[in-house]
Amino acid sequence: MAGRRVAETLRSQLVPTFGSLVSRARLHSGLVARALAGSLGADAFVLGRRVFLSARAAEALERGARESLALLAHELTHVAQYRRLGLPTFLTRYVREYLRLRWAGRDHDAAYREITFEQEAMAAERELKPGDPVATG
Repeated sequence: MAGRRVAETLRSQLVPTFGSLVSRARLHSGLVARALAGSLGADAFVLGRRVFLSARAAEALERGARESLALLAHELTHVAQYRRLGLPTFLTRYVREYLRLRWAGRDHDAAYREITFEQEAMAAERELKPGDPVATG
C-alpha cells in the first residue's frame, strides 16, 4: 500500500503552501481506495499521510482537471492536521465536533461544513484561486 506521490505539475503549485508535506503524502486510487471513498460519499479522505481518492477524483486528477488542485489542497490540509495533532486527537476532535453540531440540529452537510478542520481545509482550497487553470503535463 505504497501509494504514489503527487504529480510534479501539481506538486510545484502545492509546495509553496504545504512545503515538504507534499512529497510525504501518498495518493491511493486503486479499487479499495475508490470503494472506501465511495462508501463515505466523499471525493477523498485522509488517514495520516495517505489520501484515498474516489473514482471521480482519481479520474479528474489523471486528466489534470482544475478542481484537482483544490481537492489536493483540501486533503493536504487534513494531512497537516493529522501530523500536527496525531491520529487519535484529530479523529476524536473531528467526530466530537461533528456530533455536537448534529445534536445542535444541523443536518449532515451543515455539520460537515462547520467542523473547524473542514473550515481550515476549505480555506486552503479558496487560496488556490479555483478559477485559475491547473498546469498539466
